Order: sequence, then C-alpha cells, then structure tokens
Amino acid sequence: MKTRQLMIKQMDRQLEYWRQTKNFFQPKQGWTRTLRKTLGMTTAQLANRLGVARSRVIKIEQAEQEDALTLRTLRETAAALNCDLVYAFVPKFPLQILLKQQAEKNIKHQLPSIAHSMLLEDQSVGGTEQRDQIEILVNELLSGSLKRLWNEK
Repeated sequence: MKTRQLMIKQMDRQLEYWRQTKNFFQPKQGWTRTLRKTLGMTTAQLANRLGVARSRVIKIEQAEQEDALTLRTLRETAAALNCDLVYAFVPKFPLQILLKQQAEKNIKHQLPSIAHSMLLEDQSVGGTEQRDQIEILVNELLSGSLKRLWNEK
C-alpha cells in the first residue's frame, strides 16, 4: 500500500503543472497547418520532409481538424516540423481525490442495502455516525485493491 500511495503522490506531482495550466491553446486550423504556415513552409515542402505526396499533407491537415489522426502520424508530422508531440491525460483533480470520490460513490451506492441490514439487526446509525461509517468504509475500500473501485454496478 505504501508503494501505491507513493506512486499516486509522484504522479500527482508530475501532473500538477498540467492541471494548473487551465487554458490549453489549440489553433483553429490545427497545429500542422498553423506551424507550417508560420514557418513559411509549403505543403509540398512538408510532404518532402515527411516522404509523402503533397495530397497526404492536405489530408493530414484536414484530419487533424477532425480529430481523426493517429498518434504516429501526429508524432511524425511534429518531427518533420522540428517539434515534439506532447500527449497527456490530465486528471481534472489530483489522483487521490479522484480515487476517494470513486470510493465514496461505491459506498453510497451500497449504503441503502447496508443501512437496511443494520436496521434489521437493530443497529441503525444517525447522521454523524453514518458519515463516520462512510469514511471508515471508504478508507477500507481504498486500502484494498483499487480494481474494485471501477466495477460499475
């Protein structure tokens, strides 16, 4: 468990920069066309650098605007433009928060059946006790295999 917590903290630290960068800029014409034009490069010149026909560059630029390019094509095109492709999934919240939210979601989904069982056993709990119990169950769930968090009920 300590290893997992360390991995989560390290990943959160690495992703923090990207999470703080809220406004990701994306040119309307796509990166390929925008950078090619900014660099003063023609489609024929980029095609030559990529080792493809000029018509392929036009298709690449169109496909990029439609979000229909493979990562390989994006990476090769970026390299031909002397650029690096930056690709990342940026969680909206720190990973520890996402995991806790998912665990709480699972527990709250199970709560009616747990509360019903406790009521039948004359062990029902009030608001504060129920919140404490939820916290305990969430912590237990997070200390086990995280795979269980993602089973959709």
